[in-house]
Amino acid sequence: MGYWLSYKVYILGKQLKDGSPLRKIALFQVGVGEYEWIDEEQLSQLDMEVQEHPVVDEEVGIICSKIDHQDFKGVSKFVLKHNEYTW
Repeated sequence: MGYWLSYKVYILGKQLKDGSPLRKIALFQVGVGEYEWIDEEQLSQLDMEVQEHPVVDEEVGIICSKIDHQDFKGVSKFVLKHNEYTW
């Protein structure tokens, strides 16, 4: 069994209210799933392209409580990361 988790995203102490909801399968029982294989040679090396996703062979449930995802790295790290996406 695996579970979908939803996240509330905070940047600079404030919750993001727009954009796509952040959901992912983050919990699954050992042996019923594995992370997909990605051909890294075909990628531009941006981390958004190498976020592997689990493939679960059994039922996937939903945990309704949201997890707070808070970024404490500051504005400069935020700007640097987003500049990497624009190269």
